[in-house]
Amino acid sequence: MTLMRIFPTLAALALTGTFAIPLSAQDAPKPSRTTATYGDWTVECYTPDPVEGQEAAPAQRCEMQSKVHMKVEDGTSRLIMQMAIGPEGVESDYWIVFQTPLNVLLREEVKLILNAPDGVDVELPEPLLSAAYLYCEPTRCLTQDEMTTEQMNALTETENTKIRFVGRLGREFILPLSMNGFADARAALNG
Repeated sequence: MTLMRIFPTLAALALTGTFAIPLSAQDAPKPSRTTATYGDWTVECYTPDPVEGQEAAPAQRCEMQSKVHMKVEDGTSRLIMQMAIGPEGVESDYWIVFQTPLNVLLREEVKLILNAPDGVDVELPEPLLSAAYLYCEPTRCLTQDEMTTEQMNALTETENTKIRFVGRLGREFILPLSMNGFADARAALNG
């Protein structure tokens, strides 16, 4: 950019007041989206756009999220699925969503299992919850279910959690879900 272009732009900014600096932090706009990380969990909050005709500003909405990775044949780690939990918009206390890869057996629900033993061909305990598939998009399939406070408490208190889903050809995937930071993320979610 040449000086001829810079100076007219600076003069225009000065004349329009675009260089005005807020006098206090109260004058500064609040962020519309914030993210905080707690171990392997992230809490993301956002403020929806106001609805026309609504007097009160919309309340901030938050959700906590974690990602599950799996080592593939070449030794690299690949994102396999994501999980999110939030407190709004359901009759129960929380909602939970799982995003799985494509090529899953849709009639099989995604199961969240607490205190599952490690190893191959082990019997798994009853799941804390099972979430049915809602739909698939070009890159993923999504499930949704509701959670009670009691289920959320049980999830918070466990250290060994696994997620189970079944691939299209019947292959069972049982993946560990890190609980590192879960309790802190939940506390932030509940404000």
